[in-house]
Formats: sequence, C-alpha cells, structure tokens
Amino acid sequence: MRSASQRLTAAKIFDRLCRLLVEDGLPLHHASCGLIATHPQLFARNLQWSTEEGVREVVRPHGIEESSAYLSSPVAKIHKGVPMVRCRLEGTAETPPYPVVQELKERGATDYVALPLQFSNDRINYISWTTHAAGGFSDDHVTCLKELMPLAAMRFELESSYFTLQTLLQVYLGQGAGERVLAGTVKRAQGETIRAAIWYSDLRGFTAMADTHPPETVIATLDDYFDCMVNAVHRHGGEVLKFIGDGVLAIFPLDGGDLQGACHCAMCAAVDALGSLDSLNEARQKDGKSRLDAGIALHTGEVIYGNIGTQDRLDFTAIGPAVNLVSRIEPLCGELGHPVLASSEFKRCSCAGDLISIGSRDLRGVKEPQELFTLASYAQRAEPEEGAGS
Repeated sequence: MRSASQRLTAAKIFDRLCRLLVEDGLPLHHASCGLIATHPQLFARNLQWSTEEGVREVVRPHGIEESSAYLSSPVAKIHKGVPMVRCRLEGTAETPPYPVVQELKERGATDYVALPLQFSNDRINYISWTTHAAGGFSDDHVTCLKELMPLAAMRFELESSYFTLQTLLQVYLGQGAGERVLAGTVKRAQGETIRAAIWYSDLRGFTAMADTHPPETVIATLDDYFDCMVNAVHRHGGEVLKFIGDGVLAIFPLDGGDLQGACHCAMCAAVDALGSLDSLNEARQKDGKSRLDAGIALHTGEVIYGNIGTQDRLDFTAIGPAVNLVSRIEPLCGELGHPVLASSEFKRCSCAGDLISIGSRDLRGVKEPQELFTLASYAQRAEPEEGAGS
C-alpha cells in the first residue's frame, strides 16, 4: 500500500507481496493470482509465483472460461462466489477434487487455500496460496491471509484499472494516440502538425456485400479483411487511426525525420497486406466464398494529429489536405484495376524503383490532375472493374 509501489506492474506487486509474507514467517511456496481483464483478446492475466522462480505472468485468452480445465478448477468455484476453497493435502491418500491441486500435491504441496479478491465493481478475482510445510497452514496463517485480501484487492484494482485504461485507449485509438491521451493530450484542438507517410485502404464492393449478406457474415468478413490490412500496417511500424466503414486510415510517422524510411515502411506494408489478402482468398475459395479485393492509396504530407470534435465527444485522428488527397486517390484503385496507387509526392520521397507511372488523373475535389504511380509487379494484374468501390 506504500506510495513507492504505485507505479509497479501487477507482477511486481504480487512478487513483493509474496516475498514480504515469506519474510514475515508464512510458509509459502507457491501462489497464483488471477485478474479478470477487460480486453478484446484476454479473459484474464494470471500471476504465478514460487520461491524458486519468483513471478511470471501468463495471459489467458477468451474461451478458457468454457474449458474443462477451468470448469474443474477451484478458481471457477471462487468466481461463482464460494468464500474459500481449502484442500489439506498431507496425510491423506484421497485424490483432491481438483486436477490442478492434485498436480500441486504431486510436487510436494501439503495445503492449498484459494480466496476471492473482490473489486469494488463486484468483479471477483482470486489469489491461491500453497505450502509444502509439514502440517500445512495454521489457523492463524489462514486468518492472516483472509484479512489481507481486502487490502490486496484495493491495490490490484488500482493497477487493473490503469491496465484497462491503457489497453482500451490503445485498442480504440491506436498505440501512439493512446499514449498521447494518457500523457494529457485531452483538450479539444490540442495536437501537433507532423509529417508522415499516409495510407488509405478500402474493400471493393463492400456496399453490395452488406446489402446481400446477413450482418454476422458481413462482420466476420470485415474482421478477416481488417486482419490482413491492419496487421501488415502494425508489422511495419504504422499506426491505424480510424476505421471508416470498410476503410482504413493509417500513418507511418517519421523516425528521426526519415521520410524515405517511412515511405519504405508504408510500401512494404502494402505488399505485405496484399499478400495476406491473397492467402485469405485462397482459403475463401476452398470454402466456396467470393474473392475479396482491396485498394491501397499512399501519399506523404503534413497532417494535424490531435483531438477534433465537440466539447463532450472527441476523436483523436489526423486531418488535412494530405489526408483528403489520399482518400481521393483510393477510389481509382477499383476504377483502374490497380490494388496500389501512390501519389507523385510519395514516389519522390520514397525513391522506390518499383513504382511506375500510370499517367495523370483527375481527382474529385482536387483542382489539378495528379500523376499516379503503381507497383510494377502489380501493373500486369490490373483489371478495371465496372462499378468498383464502395
């Protein structure tokens, strides 16, 4: 509870707690703490401690709460509201009612105690304690652990709240934007002008698909498509700022002022994304599903990166003429049949020899025709589609 622990991770807090208990005379050999997570991928974070190895963190994905291992565990009992699960393991040939406790017994455990770690929002987490000492835990030991739980709950709830806030900001805003918001960039019109390589991608024919397929099919298809696009952006150092229907707006910020490097990353991400989409289409073809095609537009320029919106509803995003231009280029991917189109500014800054000109084109809302470039390796596969785009 000391202020010195306020910046510690859950793992370090648990490690300190267990070591302090040992120093104070508790015959503790193993301990486990489960913190249910508000996270799109994780059901819980599990902290495992032992006197030999210290602490390690194991993440538990969604779905584990339906597994036989979880349902047959003392943790499931605690989550259902049981005030304590205790298994005395010394001097009995009986098999414990929980497989995980039997494993502990085989490793020399003599006593096991699991207690609820209840947060103020009524979410029930747990801590379990195991000893190898002869005679197990004394009644005083168990009383001590019970009295400790409300204090431990306060400390772990504070850490879990920060973990949730940080996670959800990164999931919904992106890592860079989330970090800026956490650092205090929260006022309307607060932000900065940055130079970046800009990506805008779109799924062709999405409107028709949405009109002719059940919602659950549309959502599943979009998720698969976004995996191809977004994972490629992240693998190459980009940051997704916004989903606009089936569109993706992303930026590749300059690393030390290296615009050429940012453009190279954006180009590599585009090739990576299209390769992932090809693999997805192979799987879809085997399942008798229609092909998915995407268009990716690339540009460079200055963007205003910050908070935009009303007093009580803000969006952390990028705006500016450069964003408008890249969003005007992307629809031509479908019209011209090129999966990747780049602006002349992107070509000039990227020095990518694989980019070849396809001539100048008029863009909606842009006064002067713009020379566009595509990847030579994809130019041969160009197939203009009638009515392409969303």
